[in-house]
Amino acid sequence: MKLLVVVFLSISSTAYAARVRVVGSSSPHEPRLRAELASAGFEVCRDACSDSAVAVVVEHGEVVATMAGQPSVRMTLQDANDVVRFVEAVRAEMLPLLPPATPSSPPVPEPAKKTSVPVEMKAPPSSAAAPVPDNTATHVTNKPPTNAKVKGIAHPQLELAVLPTLVRQGGSTAFDLGLRARFFPWERFGFGVFGAAPVVAASYAGDEGQARARAWVFGGEGCVRIWDDRVFRLTTSLGLIAARISVTGEAKEPYTSSSGSKWSMVPFLSVEATPRITSHWSVPLSALLGFSVPPTDVRFAGRTVDSWGAPVLRISLGAQYEF
Repeated sequence: MKLLVVVFLSISSTAYAARVRVVGSSSPHEPRLRAELASAGFEVCRDACSDSAVAVVVEHGEVVATMAGQPSVRMTLQDANDVVRFVEAVRAEMLPLLPPATPSSPPVPEPAKKTSVPVEMKAPPSSAAAPVPDNTATHVTNKPPTNAKVKGIAHPQLELAVLPTLVRQGGSTAFDLGLRARFFPWERFGFGVFGAAPVVAASYAGDEGQARARAWVFGGEGCVRIWDDRVFRLTTSLGLIAARISVTGEAKEPYTSSSGSKWSMVPFLSVEATPRITSHWSVPLSALLGFSVPPTDVRFAGRTVDSWGAPVLRISLGAQYEF
């Protein structure tokens, strides 16, 4: 049993149409073949079609398209994809026989009717001066914004900090409260000043009596930011402390009480880690190590009880605001 597909053309001057007649139904691919021919633009007819120009025969899984009595397209049908490829091949073979379709001219829209709308024109007031065009040349310079950072230098920054500090000054321990201001005119380099007042004095005790030492601290430093980003900052500094040390003694009988004060200079090195809380507030944690030049001895009846400033260790944890 053969499946015969006959295709013929009905050509007019402006358009064309292609009809396909399928004879027989022994092939399982016949329904898909009809559907693909229809989707490709052919008109599938079931009755006899006259003036057939192309015949398509399907027999035992093989399909042959014949044009003008000569086989033009031959293909083995194994699945639906082969049916699609066959229909596309037949369509391609028929295209040279078809005259090109003449595109119809698009309709020309009629011009819109003009309507006249009366407009009242008023002369500008005589006092209004007409704008005078500025013919002067405009010079454009590539200036960075005022607050923009330039490589190597940043917007000047001021830091103010309150620093409660635990002090180890020789063999005794004290506690003071400090204030500090740092100014950074450059991105990495700056300088600062600070001061601290004693809150809890260092105490000494012996058979001769007891004594208390208080230190008022003033200092200056040069700072280098080793690391600086939005959440964390690491700073190191070198500086010098001027400490006013006041010692008050309370002696036991038969010793006599005495008091005294002395200035001492303390060169130091400090390291500070500063986590940021907000864009302005941060929490500085710093460690400072220095040595008094010279150390100040605390003596009971000629006996040295301690040496203030050998060494000086200051551990601070405070609050800082950045402008």
